[in-house]
Amino acid sequence: MSRLTNDWYKINEIIVYGFGNTAKTYIDNVCKMINVIFIIDRKSNKKELFYNDIPIYAYEEIKEKINGKKIVIMAETRAYREIAHILERNNYIENKDFACLERFICEWGYQHLKKIQLLEVHTAITTMCTFNCRKCNMFMPYYKNKIIYPFKKLKETIDMFFDYVDYVFKYQIIGGEPLLHKDLAQYIDYIYKTYGNKMGCIRIITNGSVIPDKNLIETLKACSCEVHISNYLHAIDYEKRYKEVIECLEKNGINYTEIKSLRWRDIGFPEKPCDFSEEDVKNHMITCGTSWHGLIDKKLYYCNSAWSAAKCGLFTESPGDYVELEKINKDTAVELLDLCLGDLKTGYNSFCKLCGGLGEDNHNFIQAGEQKL
Repeated sequence: MSRLTNDWYKINEIIVYGFGNTAKTYIDNVCKMINVIFIIDRKSNKKELFYNDIPIYAYEEIKEKINGKKIVIMAETRAYREIAHILERNNYIENKDFACLERFICEWGYQHLKKIQLLEVHTAITTMCTFNCRKCNMFMPYYKNKIIYPFKKLKETIDMFFDYVDYVFKYQIIGGEPLLHKDLAQYIDYIYKTYGNKMGCIRIITNGSVIPDKNLIETLKACSCEVHISNYLHAIDYEKRYKEVIECLEKNGINYTEIKSLRWRDIGFPEKPCDFSEEDVKNHMITCGTSWHGLIDKKLYYCNSAWSAAKCGLFTESPGDYVELEKINKDTAVELLDLCLGDLKTGYNSFCKLCGGLGEDNHNFIQAGEQKL
């Protein structure tokens, strides 16, 4: 994959394009490290909109004032490609005139700030789950022996990780169902108190089927931890418990978000694995656009799904699919950036040859949460 042109590394200001959920997650922390001149929002048709004193314009309103300034697109993969096409039609070049948020954070942060910064990292603390989703892209139904990582092992991995990483903009705790882990509160408390100044936000992804106990509630509040709830009520009958979880969070003032419009893509694997050629798999990986990377077992993985497929015995991973934290040092820690950006020695993650991916080249949409019989 191409790198940013060298003139990016000296800039002290950017234009942000996109002001949806992705931008609202990251922009405050981005503003702490670089000046944002203005924001372009495709849906804006008003001339006087602001976010924390940063003006927001529609592209047609402001395109004449871009004047060679670098543009960082803050959007999920599909929206990124749509915005990129708009800019390309106006003779802007990717990684010269505009770039995705992850590449900017990683490359500019390393070259300009001399820091190892990563956009999004996930840790699966358990493969136990309350559901048995047939098309789970973490392959939970395929585990013969469920895993619950003890606090000690989780601590060893996160400590080793932050020996080399200066900042993570979003850290997510996932599963399985993470609320089944008895040490979840202890783990959140530890990472917040030890590395809270190195994390933009700490977030838990739950399916809303487990009511958090008093200790966890107090920890979530004390550590400003976000809770995102995947709503599978259209596929699974657990409305009573789901409402109880929502009531518990609201009663205790926990910051939560319901994800109601879940849209899954059938990645094919393992029932019908793909077979991408060497020529096609690189573009396929780019189209998938994974920006969430897996931190587990003292390794950082490019793709969490690849880690889990290997862990449950469905797939044999290749060394280039991850970086072993025990084998790097301060001088070689840049390997973490290369991995996250997909700048791999082989040119692609080996699991991508078998996986249909979550990008726009996969049109096989399925009902989220459908249970395996």
